[in-house]
Amino acid sequence: MKLQKRLLLYFVFIAIFSVILTGFLVILFAPLIISVNVDVKDTGSNITSIVTEETYHNPLATQINQVVIMAGTIAGLVAIFLGWSVSRYISRPIVQIASATKRIAEGHYEQVVEVKQHDEIGELALHFNAMAMTIARTEQTRQQLIADVSHELKTPLTSIQGIIEGFQDNVIQDTPENYTLIYQELDRLQRLVKDLQDLSITASGVIQLQREWWQPTDIVNTVVAKIRLQYETKSIDLIVNTKVKLPKCYVDRGRIEQVLINLLGNSLQYTNRGGQVRVNLSHEDKTICFAIHDTGIGLRESDIKNIFQRFYRVDKSRSRLTGGSGIGLTIVRNIVKAHNGHIWAESAGLNQGTSIYFHLPTVEPA
Repeated sequence: MKLQKRLLLYFVFIAIFSVILTGFLVILFAPLIISVNVDVKDTGSNITSIVTEETYHNPLATQINQVVIMAGTIAGLVAIFLGWSVSRYISRPIVQIASATKRIAEGHYEQVVEVKQHDEIGELALHFNAMAMTIARTEQTRQQLIADVSHELKTPLTSIQGIIEGFQDNVIQDTPENYTLIYQELDRLQRLVKDLQDLSITASGVIQLQREWWQPTDIVNTVVAKIRLQYETKSIDLIVNTKVKLPKCYVDRGRIEQVLINLLGNSLQYTNRGGQVRVNLSHEDKTICFAIHDTGIGLRESDIKNIFQRFYRVDKSRSRLTGGSGIGLTIVRNIVKAHNGHIWAESAGLNQGTSIYFHLPTVEPA
């Protein structure tokens, strides 16, 4: 039952109970307090006259007032007790929420409120617990983000520092190969900084999209042409299956190409030599469906749940080797979401390949 109705019923109950209790007390105490003398006189004309005479020390009006005051006082005290009990019952979870809020403000994000009611206050407690869990996860993610970014920056910087110190100590020769190593590490740093910038922009929810009507097949073919040589170098088949006639979608072409490059780059990275990657395009109910299937290392169930989280890596050793930042899929998710789309991953298990799906609407947003 809603809190508003419950409060109304509580107040009505207390009022009715007070009236009934007052009446009961009046009936109970009136005979004990009010005393009257009754005289019967015979007038001689067959008419009996009953004369009621008040006692000398307790006038009738005074006695009635005493009864009403006593009954009202008792009923009032009972009503106050009932009101206090109801208010305490209602305010207890609010006090708990206020206390937990103060604890969260002090940095203790594990606070939860026990939920026993199924009304608006119970809903408030549930929402508060959900908010507290979200804040706790956000804080944990923030700390993990700082640690991961520090590590990502430290690795190439340490490598560059080591090479330069080797030059200074004449331990390492200043050969073109060593300068190439420095350039590669600097390029890795530059890519990481760019990824972090993209992550900041896309995660803020205010990403600026330059949307136009584009044929999805053209977007896919452009990306495949850019990346096909890398697939051929690794001897991985890249197959594109698209319907000839697909409706145009209202998207930022550059951002969608960025999505496809990230996804195809991941498939290339996690698919062994001689494997296969397929790109499928289809149309369903005002939606363009992109699907990328690979025969790579696959995903565990825990990987599927976390694959779009920042700095999450399925194979940490392989990611470190290739210099991936671990935030590419997070950027992908944010871009798709900014287009009012949806993205998810599927896999039958380890060494069973992975499928990434994302859908984009073919209608202009309202």
